[in-house]
Amino acid sequence: YPLDPLENNYTKADPATGKKSVKYSEVAFLSTDRLRVHLTNSCIFKTTNCKTGEYEGCHFCNIAKSSDVLDLRNIEEVVEHYCKLSGNLRLKHFLVGGQTAPASDKEKIIDIIKIIRKHARFAPIYAMVIPYPKEMIKQMYEAGMNQLSCNIEVFDDKIARKYMPGKRATSKNAYVDTLKYATTLMGRTGNVRSMIIVGLETRETFIAGIKELAQNGIQPILSVF
Repeated sequence: YPLDPLENNYTKADPATGKKSVKYSEVAFLSTDRLRVHLTNSCIFKTTNCKTGEYEGCHFCNIAKSSDVLDLRNIEEVVEHYCKLSGNLRLKHFLVGGQTAPASDKEKIIDIIKIIRKHARFAPIYAMVIPYPKEMIKQMYEAGMNQLSCNIEVFDDKIARKYMPGKRATSKNAYVDTLKYATTLMGRTGNVRSMIIVGLETRETFIAGIKELAQNGIQPILSVF
């Protein structure tokens, strides 16, 4: 696959509306045949708990802290341009993800899914999110999402709280419940997934967790630490 020919383009600014020009690579990037569209370039967990003094971000994450807010108008401009060149780019499917957005951005992901579906009528749309309420998952599905991942990453809650304290304030069971609900919408044949890091917990908790996912029709995606 060639390098992304659009990554150094900039969106058009519109001073009348306050729309700023941003680099395409800040909004999305093309990897093989998939365009990853960013929900946000910031993360709610890259902070220090004011009570405990503990850093709440995931200790294995090397993405730099940012406070960038992505405008939906820039997102649509970028998605539309990639879709117009989809044949030459061999673009076949989409991922909506990025870092962890605040709760106030939950509605934004639905808008992004609608934008992608508007310009890519039949392409698979894969969303990677933290556990959202079931009604939100349903709205995302109805907007055009047909694949979902909530990344548990580490099954053992004690170990997970050590390496990813902010994210694991939400228990493993909450992730599993969200994923199980998603299978009622998208089936049990690989459309619902969870990324798991291999090497941070015991073999016993790892194997038990993989079995739990598989028995519920959830596809594990293994990532070696």
